[in-house]
Amino acid sequence: METSTKQNHDNGQRPLITYPAKYQIHIEGRLDIGWSDRLAGMSITTSGGKDRTAQTTLQGELIDQSALLGVLISLHDLGYAVLHLKYLSKDSQPGGR
Repeated sequence: METSTKQNHDNGQRPLITYPAKYQIHIEGRLDIGWSDRLAGMSITTSGGKDRTAQTTLQGELIDQSALLGVLISLHDLGYAVLHLKYLSKDSQPGGR
């Protein structure tokens, strides 16, 4: 059963993002672009040195907040520190919820 936003607030819960949205995630270290497919197709760019002082930026659209959590868990499991997470925008294309 789907719960409305008002009901979530009445129960002390915050609403979840259940629509496609664009995110940007900054991590410490270098992440090979070959991981893009395993990280929901997010684009991967790295700046800085070739050692662990480099920073990598992942950017892309995820289908919902659960997909975002999956990417963050994968990064954690790989041993990367998340430095910054930014919500960029809601999907505004036709077919987006």
